[in-house]
Amino acid sequence: MNAAEAGSEKAVVVEVIQSKEEVIAFAQELLNDIQVDYLAELRAEARCPVCTSIEATPYDSQGQRAGEPFTAVTKDVSACGISFTHNTAILERYLLLRFPRSNQFKSRWIVLEVIRRRQVGPLWEIAGRFIAEPKQFKSNVSSPEDPAGDHG
Repeated sequence: MNAAEAGSEKAVVVEVIQSKEEVIAFAQELLNDIQVDYLAELRAEARCPVCTSIEATPYDSQGQRAGEPFTAVTKDVSACGISFTHNTAILERYLLLRFPRSNQFKSRWIVLEVIRRRQVGPLWEIAGRFIAEPKQFKSNVSSPEDPAGDHG
């Protein structure tokens, strides 16, 4: 092997993405590669990675407010549910969620039934499914502006 051949073996090819189309294709391929294990889950609805703040108010199974409202950060959202991270474990079964950064839906609330909690480093990942508003919430929550059910 001569010096020229030895030098060529050590050469590293660096490809720089230069067009918008290449960036989009790269991101799609990267997500497909990273999320290959998630594809085996066979979810009913596709998940979309979304990072935005949400407001959540904990409720118990009788529809009574069970804690103070808190802010969390979403991880992903689908038509059926959501996962988010928070700095403490959420033990309540239900959360009333609002998306304050959405112009169109900031005044609307949705009920989440928590189905999974797991610690991820110093944070907690909470996941659940959206459910139709249970009857017990209708009698205890007077309006979206009054998630605590304070009637006066």
